[in-house]
Amino acid sequence: MWPLPTLSHKHVQIIIEPEAVSCYQITQHNEQLLPEAHQQYELPPITTSIIPNPTALKNCILTFIKAHHLDNSSCHIILTTPLIEEQLLSHHNSYAQLHHLIEADSMIHYNHTYIGPDNDLFLFYVCGIPETLLLQLKLIFMQLPVHLQTISTPLHAQYECYKKIYGSHVNQTQLIQSIDKEKITIKNILSAPLFQQQKRIVDENLLYAIGSFIGAHR
Repeated sequence: MWPLPTLSHKHVQIIIEPEAVSCYQITQHNEQLLPEAHQQYELPPITTSIIPNPTALKNCILTFIKAHHLDNSSCHIILTTPLIEEQLLSHHNSYAQLHHLIEADSMIHYNHTYIGPDNDLFLFYVCGIPETLLLQLKLIFMQLPVHLQTISTPLHAQYECYKKIYGSHVNQTQLIQSIDKEKITIKNILSAPLFQQQKRIVDENLLYAIGSFIGAHR
């Protein structure tokens, strides 16, 4: 018999930007979510389709994992734009397929989700990641002592925060009214008690990390 490594109950949230990576360990004390550990590292620039220096990214994340004893943790990646595409698009049919919404690029892996009615139209969320970038990330994390669980987007992380804040009171109409369609953000999240309780200034990356943590614990 070959024993498997012991699974940790800890989670690591990784926010990857074109020139930096931010690593977080979020912990929950009662209803309060706090960054137990956090570090940002500068990176050689990442393009919209490739990581020119994957070793640099791997070493940054490995440094954080080892410094905070996070081996065998669950890991969740949030890619920021322009590394990942995010769009809110309207269509006259609620059952629109991806090819009804955009002219898809065969080199990009897409997901699209119906959000709800928006005046006389229907609102959809479309996101996409280049296949080359997705493959590189999978290969990098195969070399790290963590278990890659999800690769997600900024708006998805914000939506998890939004659901946490409003709970059972969330409905499609309220959600659509709360989305800033120009900036691809959900407005007024930071004014909620969930973030006012923070002992430090909440920047966008911490918001993404907390949203990712919430999503992982549903």
